Amino acid sequence: NLGLPDDVPVPDHLHRSPARALLGTARPSKVRLRDLNQLSLIIDSGASFHIHPHLDDLVNVKACSTRILGVGQSSHQCTAIGDLPIRAKASDGKERDLILRNVRYASSFTDTLISVGQLWQDSAVDAVFKDECCLVLPCGLKFPFSKGKGAGLYMWKVTPIRPKRDHISRFARDAPPRLSLI
Repeated sequence: NLGLPDDVPVPDHLHRSPARALLGTARPSKVRLRDLNQLSLIIDSGASFHIHPHLDDLVNVKACSTRILGVGQSSHQCTAIGDLPIRAKASDGKERDLILRNVRYASSFTDTLISVGQLWQDSAVDAVFKDECCLVLPCGLKFPFSKGKGAGLYMWKVTPIRPKRDHISRFARDAPPRLSLI
């Protein structure tokens, strides 16, 4: 938090992005301020899909039209689906680049949800909720996460990778359709 109000007006030129142009999404009049160098992902055993509220973080974006029900039966429209490149610290202390596939974009969300069921179904990634909370890739590599403060949510701190246009091929769709090392 930068000590500024949660919502501030955003100049028109900041709304122009390749993903928004591709999908023709409406420009919001306000955006929520966030730390662009850190992302707290909520590891959610009840979520059906991975959901992310920032279209500009996604690569390999395609239009979609999916309506999902959130907490309290609130309805949210997903207008795109793509892949989320991230950098995370493994249990060995080394940072690794990963790509989370098939992440739905919902502008009405304020947090990023990672579906435990989708991780297992798409990627055979196991979510362990014990003394050591971690995501375990099929190769055995572990990525720890922790119980957050307050609501008791499980949080995975990562860094979003925002590829430059000329390096976009690193995240090409021909890679395995799962959370994988890149």
